[in-house]
Amino acid sequence: MNARRSAQGAARSIDAGASRRDETSTRATSRPKLRVVDHQRLKQATRRRRLGLGVASAIAFGMFVSALAQAELVAGQQDLNQLRADVAAAQGEQARLEREIVMASAPQIVVERARALGMVRATEPQYFPAVRTVEG
Repeated sequence: MNARRSAQGAARSIDAGASRRDETSTRATSRPKLRVVDHQRLKQATRRRRLGLGVASAIAFGMFVSALAQAELVAGQQDLNQLRADVAAAQGEQARLEREIVMASAPQIVVERARALGMVRATEPQYFPAVRTVEG
């Protein structure tokens, strides 16, 4: 009989444990899960996020402006280099033309070109004043 009672008691305890589990699972699903919300911490976290986003935006904007300024500097340097090359070419052309003028205005060259054009040397050269006399 003792064996029977212990078997019945064990069966009842198993049934009681199962029924308790069913009750707790029913209670757990019927009640919403609640938690404590700290509004001050949420506000601080939101401020930190906004500040971080602002700093990141400022850095990105600064990098964009820096890249734009660098591009403008490079373009300006290219223009400056082109102008320097043009000035050097113009100075070389000016020097060449000045040499041609000096060579063409040499007295012997002038005489040779005059002879080539059929001119002859004057027997009595006449000189004219470059400026009129002022009367007054």
